[in-house]
Amino acid sequence: EIYNFNRSLQERTVRMDCLLLLDKVEVPEGLDNISTHTVRVSSVVMKKLSGVQSSESIEAIALMKIPTSVFSIDVNQKEADCRSWFPSIHRILVLDGIQDPGNLGTLLRTAMAFKWGGVFLLPGCCDPFSEKALRASRGACFQLPIVSGSWYHLEVLKDEFQMKLLAGHAGGNEEPRQVLQLSQELADSFAGVPLCL
Repeated sequence: EIYNFNRSLQERTVRMDCLLLLDKVEVPEGLDNISTHTVRVSSVVMKKLSGVQSSESIEAIALMKIPTSVFSIDVNQKEADCRSWFPSIHRILVLDGIQDPGNLGTLLRTAMAFKWGGVFLLPGCCDPFSEKALRASRGACFQLPIVSGSWYHLEVLKDEFQMKLLAGHAGGNEEPRQVLQLSQELADSFAGVPLCL
């Protein structure tokens, strides 16, 4: 799926360095005509490499480079070309302090399913390319632009594209507040507006 996605783009954003295949398993359809180095491994090696308890269903592992659509901006960097971060800025998911890699991967997968333009990771988020995040994202981290930056960089992005910022807050030890419902009128008013959630 990642290979087909990459093939559909103008330029390659993802590069596969090597394909590890379980002994006597056919090369997966779609990957049978690529010129990537293929290595056959035993089930013991595959189990060790997969990092999961039950590896019976794992027949192939691809060693890939982090996509070129991933930007990590130095926190101290003040000059930022935010126009190159996202091909589409209509909807950007902003994540703050997501520590659980499974939750991060699920949020990436959801953003991709809703065809959002990308994800902005604020400080305190775990690595979207960690083993658990990769599994939970089901490859979404290879198909979504991901930018890792500071609140300052998010402000630059917001100002550059006149984006609306919407946020939810679970609250703390405060008294319970009345739950407000999002009206259809308010939702419709955001239809044509660039938005960070």
